[in-house]
Amino acid sequence: MEVLRMDKIFKQLYPGVKEEYLERAFEKLKKNGCPADEDLMTWFGKLVMAEILEDALGNGKHDENN
Repeated sequence: MEVLRMDKIFKQLYPGVKEEYLERAFEKLKKNGCPADEDLMTWFGKLVMAEILEDALGNGKHDENN
Protein backbone atom coordinates (compact mmCIF):
# COMPACT_ATOMS: atom_id res chain seq x y z
CA MET A 1 0.00 0.00 0.00
CA GLU A 2 2.86 2.41 0.80
CA VAL A 3 4.34 1.88 -2.68
CA LEU A 4 1.09 2.96 -4.34
CA ARG A 5 0.96 6.08 -2.17
CA MET A 6 4.54 7.01 -3.09
CA ASP A 7 3.73 6.49 -6.78
CA LYS A 8 0.81 8.94 -6.52
CA ILE A 9 2.98 11.48 -4.70
CA PHE A 10 5.59 11.39 -7.47
CA LYS A 11 2.87 11.89 -10.10
CA GLN A 12 1.63 14.97 -8.23
CA LEU A 13 5.15 16.38 -7.87
CA TYR A 14 5.86 16.04 -11.60
CA PRO A 15 2.53 17.04 -13.22
CA GLY A 16 3.98 17.94 -16.64
CA VAL A 17 5.92 14.69 -17.10
CA LYS A 18 4.44 11.76 -19.02
CA GLU A 19 3.20 9.11 -16.65
CA GLU A 20 5.21 6.40 -18.43
CA TYR A 21 8.49 8.13 -17.50
CA LEU A 22 7.44 8.47 -13.88
CA GLU A 23 6.38 4.84 -13.70
CA ARG A 24 9.62 3.57 -15.23
CA ALA A 25 11.71 5.78 -12.94
CA PHE A 26 9.67 4.64 -9.94
CA GLU A 27 10.26 0.99 -10.88
CA LYS A 28 14.02 1.63 -11.06
CA LEU A 29 13.87 3.34 -7.68
CA LYS A 30 12.01 0.38 -6.16
CA LYS A 31 14.45 -2.11 -7.71
CA ASN A 32 17.74 -0.33 -7.02
CA GLY A 33 16.95 2.07 -4.19
CA CYS A 34 18.56 5.45 -3.65
CA PRO A 35 22.32 5.92 -3.13
CA ALA A 36 23.17 6.78 0.47
CA ASP A 37 24.79 10.09 -0.48
CA GLU A 38 21.84 11.25 -2.63
CA ASP A 39 18.63 13.05 -1.72
CA LEU A 40 15.60 10.89 -2.66
CA MET A 41 13.84 13.56 -4.70
CA THR A 42 17.04 14.56 -6.48
CA TRP A 43 17.74 10.93 -7.33
CA PHE A 44 14.19 10.38 -8.58
CA GLY A 45 14.51 13.48 -10.78
CA LYS A 46 17.70 12.05 -12.26
CA LEU A 47 15.96 8.75 -12.95
CA VAL A 48 13.09 10.57 -14.68
CA MET A 49 15.55 12.56 -16.80
CA ALA A 50 17.37 9.36 -17.75
CA GLU A 51 14.09 7.84 -18.96
CA ILE A 52 13.24 10.93 -21.00
CA LEU A 53 16.73 11.07 -22.53
CA GLU A 54 16.72 7.37 -23.40
CA ASP A 55 13.54 7.85 -25.41
CA ALA A 56 14.72 11.11 -26.97
CA LEU A 57 18.01 9.56 -28.09
CA GLY A 58 16.27 6.44 -29.31
CA ASN A 59 18.49 4.02 -27.44
CA GLY A 60 16.12 3.01 -24.67
CA LYS A 61 14.65 -0.46 -24.55
CA HIS A 62 11.21 1.17 -24.31
CA ASP A 63 11.59 2.84 -27.71
CA GLU A 64 8.92 1.52 -30.09
CA ASN A 65 11.46 1.39 -32.94
CA ASN A 66 13.78 -1.02 -31.11
